[in-house]
Amino acid sequence: MEKFFLLYITVISVITVIITVYDKKAAKKFPRNRVPENVLLALAIAGGSLAELLTMLKI
Repeated sequence: MEKFFLLYITVISVITVIITVYDKKAAKKFPRNRVPENVLLALAIAGGSLAELLTMLKI
């Protein structure tokens, strides 16, 4: 169970980072192709909140 949890958190964090980076770059280059806010919030709720926060602070 513990291995599954760690795998889940790792996968959701990687997905969150990829989508957050895309959204930040899209905000600068393609404002119409942004990721919807509810997608970012859903990823944070699903377990990617720390990854999203760190990504937003670094970019």
